[in-house]
Amino acid sequence: MRRPVHRLTRLEFFALIGVILIAAILRLAGLGRVPPALYRDEAFYGLDAVNVLRGQHAIYFPANNGREPMFIYLLAASIGALGRTPFALRLPAALVSLLTVPATFLMARELFGKRAGLLSAAILAVTLWPVHLAHVGYRVGLLPLLGALAVWQAARGARTGYTRHWIAAGVLYGLSFYTYLAARFTPLVIAAFAIYIWFAHPRERTSLRKAILPFAVSALIVATPLAIYALGHWDIFMGRGGQVTIFNPGIGGPNPWRTLAGNVARAAGMFFWRGDFSARQNLPYRPVFDPVMSAFFLAGVVIAIVRARREAASALALIWVVVMLLPTVLAEDTPHFLRAVGVLPVVAVLPALALHEASRKMQEARGRWQVAGGRWQGRVWDSPGCGNQFGFDKL
Repeated sequence: MRRPVHRLTRLEFFALIGVILIAAILRLAGLGRVPPALYRDEAFYGLDAVNVLRGQHAIYFPANNGREPMFIYLLAASIGALGRTPFALRLPAALVSLLTVPATFLMARELFGKRAGLLSAAILAVTLWPVHLAHVGYRVGLLPLLGALAVWQAARGARTGYTRHWIAAGVLYGLSFYTYLAARFTPLVIAAFAIYIWFAHPRERTSLRKAILPFAVSALIVATPLAIYALGHWDIFMGRGGQVTIFNPGIGGPNPWRTLAGNVARAAGMFFWRGDFSARQNLPYRPVFDPVMSAFFLAGVVIAIVRARREAASALALIWVVVMLLPTVLAEDTPHFLRAVGVLPVVAVLPALALHEASRKMQEARGRWQVAGGRWQGRVWDSPGCGNQFGFDKL
């Protein structure tokens, strides 16, 4: 069954443009000057990028605990064009963060409707966490961007049935492994979601089988060069994970399971109570959301849980957040806003669901009870495609 995604009205289009402009101002203002000095890791990125300009075209950069290559090549292009300046060093991260805002809109619109998409993009545009990371020249922001685009294309494939969208989703997903080590947890998201579809939506098993082949083949083709390197340099490729895991006796101590329980609590609390303490990644200890948005985030989680049994999109959002918190839950210094970056931009979608639902309820109530001239006015939520559709109609 192919259902249309309704186009934006003129007002909604200009609202999206306004959201992107606000995101651009927040991410580009003071770029290269705020923070006032380069961090050690930024300097290493810059050195790797300079080596690329000198002709060292690596598939993986082993210095400083190892780095995936995509961001470094973007950085090399920026430095080659603008020179060896802090602005050139940080510009790719800012642009990647900016592009994630419209990518979030596309993803959320495809999953939950256009108004949920607009709200998600607006929340991501002004949330401090991605804005802060946009001012630091790290590779982590590429993972949310490619993740959002891959989910967008997969959702289009589920809606339309066109194989080309599944191929595009596979290509984008394969590229995500070239971004940041947290991408290595995403196969768990796919496996958990496939199991959910298999048992919760048995009628969609045929569609699932048809989607797996083009998605998996295209993803494998793209990711194979990096996989070959990993198999040949396993100690380098996996070295950083072994250094920071709580199952390293020097990190987790004699009882890593107690450490794990504490990390789970701290990871959950990062949205409401206390966030990352490092000024490199956050305003120290500030949670992801302020108290008001925290309440909407919690309400969005509840809405997604209630709907997850029948709506695949809600289930996917929950699975994605839970699994992509594992990189920080299983490592030291929880909550760590770099290791947890894989939950972006889905965490912006959850409060958007609650805001969308609250707006819809208010409009319905106003339509039922508004009286003008002694007669009832039957105004209800009448924007096509934006009513109660919070998930896939068909996969």
